[in-house]
Amino acid sequence: MMSSNKALNLYEHNEETSSKVFDAFNKDEKRVAIVQATGTGKSYVALNLLLKYKDKKALYIVPSNAIIEHLKEIISKNNLSIEKDFPNLEFRTYQSLINLSKEELSKLKVDLLVTDELHHLGAPVWGKRINDIVETHPDMLLFGMTAYTVRDRATSYERDMTNPETDELFSGKVVSYYDLCDAMIDGVLPKPIYKSAYINLESLAEELEKYLDDPKLSKKDYLECKKLIEDAKRQITKAPGIKEMVRKNIKPNGKYIYFCPPLSEENKNDIDTIMTEVREWFSDYDVEFYKTTSKDKEQGKQNRDAFYSNVDLKGNSTKHKLRIMFAINQYNEGVHAPGVDGVILGRSTSSDIVFFEQIGRALSVKENTKERYEEYQNLSRSELLEIAKKQNTQVTSNMTKDEIIERLLSPVIIDLTNNIEYIEELENNLKDRVKEIQKSLGHNKREIKIRNLNFDIMVENKNLFEILRYVRDRLRPNTWKLNYSLAKIYFEKYGSLEIKQNFKTLNGIDYDENGYKLGRWLTNQRQAYKKEKLSKEKINIDKNYNKVFLFVGRLDETSKRLTLLLDIAKKCKKDKVSAEFWIVGDGKDETMYKEIVRKEKLNNVTFFGAKKNPYPYMKACDYLILTSRYEGFPVVYNEAIILDKPIITTIDVSDDYVSIPNRFGYVVDENNIYEKVKSLSEKKEKLKEKVDYDVLNKKRMKLIEDLMEMK
Repeated sequence: MMSSNKALNLYEHNEETSSKVFDAFNKDEKRVAIVQATGTGKSYVALNLLLKYKDKKALYIVPSNAIIEHLKEIISKNNLSIEKDFPNLEFRTYQSLINLSKEELSKLKVDLLVTDELHHLGAPVWGKRINDIVETHPDMLLFGMTAYTVRDRATSYERDMTNPETDELFSGKVVSYYDLCDAMIDGVLPKPIYKSAYINLESLAEELEKYLDDPKLSKKDYLECKKLIEDAKRQITKAPGIKEMVRKNIKPNGKYIYFCPPLSEENKNDIDTIMTEVREWFSDYDVEFYKTTSKDKEQGKQNRDAFYSNVDLKGNSTKHKLRIMFAINQYNEGVHAPGVDGVILGRSTSSDIVFFEQIGRALSVKENTKERYEEYQNLSRSELLEIAKKQNTQVTSNMTKDEIIERLLSPVIIDLTNNIEYIEELENNLKDRVKEIQKSLGHNKREIKIRNLNFDIMVENKNLFEILRYVRDRLRPNTWKLNYSLAKIYFEKYGSLEIKQNFKTLNGIDYDENGYKLGRWLTNQRQAYKKEKLSKEKINIDKNYNKVFLFVGRLDETSKRLTLLLDIAKKCKKDKVSAEFWIVGDGKDETMYKEIVRKEKLNNVTFFGAKKNPYPYMKACDYLILTSRYEGFPVVYNEAIILDKPIITTIDVSDDYVSIPNRFGYVVDENNIYEKVKSLSEKKEKLKEKVDYDVLNKKRMKLIEDLMEMK
């Protein structure tokens, strides 16, 4: 075992992990797993295991061919040979198994199966193929490794692939955990230099201006918020954008990986459009761009090899140039490139798992952190300053020697997607972990090699965002009730609450990076429910939550008579009826209606303005209400009936084909409509029958044809 350690030059933490793995297998355990942060050398542990069992027929399964390339590089770099040192090893991708039948899988000669990124076993097809191999090879040893064990995080499909209480392949089989905090404490990975910026603040300011029209707003709040928005808008015009932030933090001859979105919109954020935009940012630089995606195959490999070796595709040196590799799903799992100065996070991450994978890759890009740390410790402060100058690394004259070393070792992370809360979470976790170690110093001999626990975090425009967030929360307080309303609108629009953890919104429909953290709120509610910490009142929210009565149309008193609706709202407020009223539309009497709401302090009335698409609001409501004096057959009736929303109206505009009373809603006179609203607010009703619109349209076409034929 020791000879294999020396052959692979394992770090201390990987030697300890390898020992735990060997011990488990020596105790006749058939399945063993490790959970280890991206960039800390999981691959070395796997290769060390394969050296130990070199006489066994081994199959090493990985997510991509790029990872196989990287594993072969590790073997070569450590003066090992696949033919001599791994004579029985075969590399394959998960994808290569999908067309194999269970019978074909049973014929594979496998004594030891290594599964990289084991959370992929939660994928229906990939997981089924690995389970088939395990089932047909009962004496086989199974080894798995991953940075994160959870699949489909923060959704109803969430699965922890190592949870001891479930029946996954690696349930209860993890023998070692080593995360990013461990790696920074041990000096295996450096701290990040984190740069980001709040952008699109102008659109946030414009959105907030709409809420100033809320008639429920007090005059004091109105004046204060109006002034803050106007001041912020003036400052936004002078604030730095993405281009300025990136240029300020990039070295002219630096080497960077740009993580692009895996799901993109052509001509907007697809990889080629991004490359064109970034080239414009650096039009005055000498640049070399590279590109790799899972679709690029041989061309992608040529680009990765050239980027790895600091040459262009013709073999010419690019060390004097700014080098950027644009990648989709190629460098966040198991693939490395040497001498990288930092990463650009252009990928909008769906969870903290993906974000921390990217961070782990970013922190490991400079390579050999421990060796370089020891080398720098032997240099004088003036020598370190000279190195920093040559590398274009920003340092100040008042920095200590340790701070200069940390700056030299740290890669820059340029985050274009506002994942600021995640990096702050990592910083807080690191501080908490160090406190735990310090408290147990008498029992814990672990050396804390990190000197300063504070990350170098710089966020452009943060002061402007804080001002606008203050205004946002003043105009629309970030309450449980507000988040529930947004979740309800989202559900009615999309039919599910499978929302990404970092989803933010102002209207419950569209993503807005400056909005409320609806995704995080939903995750917290699910976790609270699982831990039985969600109150019964919130669990039974559909039983006691305000019923929503929606009006859609012109705000015109002559025909629509919304003063009657506002009078109903006033009575509901007085009698504490669980009803609220949404008004979608605009018109000549809008100001008058808002003044009534403001004067009467009707906090159960919300104006949404005119909407090109009112359907999300209609789907989210419980009832459609119209208080018109006169009306033809409104289109909104058909829309409500299609969406299964009962109608409450003061006039009967039924025809021979669609009858409102008793079938699709209620026709009540103006003296009794409040009592009907009060009654309906205590229950949830659906339409008593459905309309067959194909039949209905044929009948109406027949009526039109008959009328046209009349002499």
